[in-house]
Amino acid sequence: IYACGDVCEYNGKIYGIWPAAKEQAVVCAKNILGNSLEYKGTVLQTKLKVAGIDMVSIGDIKADEKTDVEIFQKHNIYKKIFIKKDKIKGAIFIGDIKDYMKIQNLIKKGEIIDRKTIKDILKEDGENEKDGEKRYIKITEG
Repeated sequence: IYACGDVCEYNGKIYGIWPAAKEQAVVCAKNILGNSLEYKGTVLQTKLKVAGIDMVSIGDIKADEKTDVEIFQKHNIYKKIFIKKDKIKGAIFIGDIKDYMKIQNLIKKGEIIDRKTIKDILKEDGENEKDGEKRYIKITEG
């Protein structure tokens, strides 16, 4: 028996969003056609434009005492990445969301990532290390 869509539950979670239903349908169809593919969950994301400002929330954006948070803030741009066990678990971008698909793919793959890569994702195009206006803040929630 295969199931997919808004009311399908996986690992105790009902996603109720289109991207999850689409991923579930692909897995369902491939299995019906004789392939062996397992659904492993969907990286949640919400992308909005409010008052002309782009915003996106990706993955798990809850922090606990084992979560590191990297924040970049400059002018009208705010980026926050949630890291647990050297893997990105979630992110919030406001103003500059061009890298959100890169983050979503890193979350989905579960790759271990180094801090330099995170800083590269956080900085704006054309920035260099001498740019005095940017601020990186590392926070350990708890």
